[in-house]
Amino acid sequence: GVLSGTTNKAGWDDLGELVRVLNSSSVVAGGAANQAKALKSFIGGGHGNMTEGSWSAVVGGVQNKASGGLSFIGGGGDQTQATWNTASGWGSAIVGGTANTAS
Repeated sequence: GVLSGTTNKAGWDDLGELVRVLNSSSVVAGGAANQAKALKSFIGGGHGNMTEGSWSAVVGGVQNKASGGLSFIGGGGDQTQATWNTASGWGSAIVGGTANTAS
C-alpha cells in the first residue's frame, strides 16, 4: 500500500491496472511519483523511484530503479534517465551516487 505522498503507486503497472489482485505486499512510504511494481518491494521516499524486482528496495533519492530480484538502492540518482542508478542484477546493491549500475 501507499502510506503518504503524492502520485505514488504500489502493486500497479504503467496502465494503472492492478498487477496482483490479492496483495502484492509492496509499500511506498512517502515521496512523489514512486512506483513499487514488484512483489514485496519497498520504496521509502524520494521522487520517481521504481522497484521492478521482487523483494527489491529503494530507500530514497531521485529516479532510481531496482529491477533485479533482492536488489537495493540506498539513494542518489538524478533527474535525467542517463544518470539514474540501476540495480538490475539479482542481489545487487548501490549505496548511493549517480549513474551507477549494479548488474
